[in-house]
Amino acid sequence: MSNSIRTRLLFLSTAGSALAVAIAATAFWVVGNLQSDSERATNDLSAVRDLMQGDMYHDALRGDAFAALLAAEGRCTTRDQAAADIETHAKGFRDIVGDLKTLDLSEEERAGLAQVEPDVEAYIASAESILAIAFTRPQDADEAARQLDAAFKELESSLGEFGDRLEAEAGEHERESAERFATASTLIATLLGVGTALAIGLALFGMWAARGISAPLTSAITLLRRVADRDFTPRMEPQGDAQMAEMAASLNQALESVQNALVEVRREAGELASVAGAISDGSRHLSDGSQNQASALEETAASLEEITGTVKQNADSAKQASQLASSSQQTAERGGTVVGEAVASIRDISDSSKRIAAITSTIDEIAFQTNLLALNAAVEAARAGEQGRGFAVVASEVRNLAQRSAQAAKEIKTLIEESVGKIEKGTELVDRSGRSLEEIVGSVKRVNQIIAEIASASQEQSIGVEQVNRAVTQMDQTVQATASQTGELAASASTLADQAKRLQALVDRFRLNDSGPSSPPPRRPAAAPMPKRSQPATRPTVSPSTRRLEPVAAVAASSESDDGFIEM
Repeated sequence: MSNSIRTRLLFLSTAGSALAVAIAATAFWVVGNLQSDSERATNDLSAVRDLMQGDMYHDALRGDAFAALLAAEGRCTTRDQAAADIETHAKGFRDIVGDLKTLDLSEEERAGLAQVEPDVEAYIASAESILAIAFTRPQDADEAARQLDAAFKELESSLGEFGDRLEAEAGEHERESAERFATASTLIATLLGVGTALAIGLALFGMWAARGISAPLTSAITLLRRVADRDFTPRMEPQGDAQMAEMAASLNQALESVQNALVEVRREAGELASVAGAISDGSRHLSDGSQNQASALEETAASLEEITGTVKQNADSAKQASQLASSSQQTAERGGTVVGEAVASIRDISDSSKRIAAITSTIDEIAFQTNLLALNAAVEAARAGEQGRGFAVVASEVRNLAQRSAQAAKEIKTLIEESVGKIEKGTELVDRSGRSLEEIVGSVKRVNQIIAEIASASQEQSIGVEQVNRAVTQMDQTVQATASQTGELAASASTLADQAKRLQALVDRFRLNDSGPSSPPPRRPAAAPMPKRSQPATRPTVSPSTRRLEPVAAVAASSESDDGFIEM
């Protein structure tokens, strides 16, 4: 029986642990993918931001160069101011290139950045040369302006190609992120369905296992209570699995042995009463009968000791089963803790995505302000007339770049919002997985409670069997005392007769299947000696197949005696 119970509980524990491990592994995999996608989105956003600032420095250096030409003609700012502006914007442009180098770019993006860097240096050098030429060789200013314009267009082309590569790489990252999210959603949904089905199956299996164990034990307890009331007529019907049926058969066999012994004791008591008037001739035969009774009771006591050992083993097995159920409960609770940690990680990723969305809004606002500045510059250039035509062109280019930057920021913001929505959906799925695991923990707790009840019932059964064993031991002691007194029968005939009557009355109190209370046979004359018995009397046995077994449940309330074997 212990192996059967242990197998069932090990199955429950293994299935619950496997489900917890699968849910935890899936959660860690989903969190890792979401975190990787968030880091790549942050990297792409930083690259786009640096590219936008580079475009601004690109246009600002051109404006600084033209301002230097106007300063040389005395129509604008001073030379020192123009030199400071060129130096500041050149340093900012180089810092932007340095920031791009520190980002996690692909090989194609790094190749594009490698093409942009020399164009940036050439463009900065051209702007710085205009500053020197405007104040030292004004006649070469037109040629320097044409060179600056050529460097401007060359840098603009390389920046555009680099921006196209950044956009293509960001699109590829978005596609991969969507594929991984779809895979994670499918996996979580599948695992949730399997976990729900497995939880229902484990609950049904636990109920079936508990019913298959508790019903036979309840029948055994009822049977032993009837035996404690001195009723040996009921028998236990086989229930449950093969091991429970074997326990029922062993218990029935033990009852058969006890009943046969009691039948023999009753018959021997009748014989003892019949020979009370022929003490001299029947003392030896009475001694033999008493010895046979003692032997039978010793066998009965041995059988009951074996039953006691079996019942104690059942109680120990139920205790081990309860410990295994407790271990299963702890494992499932640890799985629930892991799922909670996974949910916290996903929420942290969601907060990071929201902060990225805020940064994107800031970039959009910068692009809007740049557009306004470009519009104001265009208005001022229009007021300047022919002299402000170059500023009008620059303002138009700046405005176009600002509009493109605003559009890109809006697209990035949309992507981040979609990513936040998907992360929230993943959080909901993991929460549902955690609730399913909590249901499994509840099922394991209920199974643990049922096993504890089984262990308590087994302990009560062990106590009952020990009481039966003590009662049979007392019977054995009584018979031994009777055997020791047979040597004094010649001098104490009346005492022996009284003891025989008491023994017969005591045995008649038991309810047996063979017949009612026996009456002593007619007393034979003293001159007719009893035949000598050379061997112990053979105990009558009744085949279980020829006797109608009375179900325990049908006779559970028929006996109401309050006294037990202890009064023997």
